[in-house]
Amino acid sequence: MGDMLHITDHTLPPQGEAGAVVVSHGVNKGKGSAVRTSLGYAAEHGFDAPVLLDGDGPHDPGGFPDCLNR
Repeated sequence: MGDMLHITDHTLPPQGEAGAVVVSHGVNKGKGSAVRTSLGYAAEHGFDAPVLLDGDGPHDPGGFPDCLNR
């Protein structure tokens, strides 16, 4: 797995302690803004395959390594 990026509006604790780069919006700007920030950061920093997960837990991150290794 590569670099991790956490876009936060502080509705959940930032994941910097898990080794993620944390970018803060400071206030809730909505999911669309978080997606734009995420993809912009990924493009600027040469990410090969950005994977977006909602922070409130609806996605199981355990399946993504298999997806990325194909």
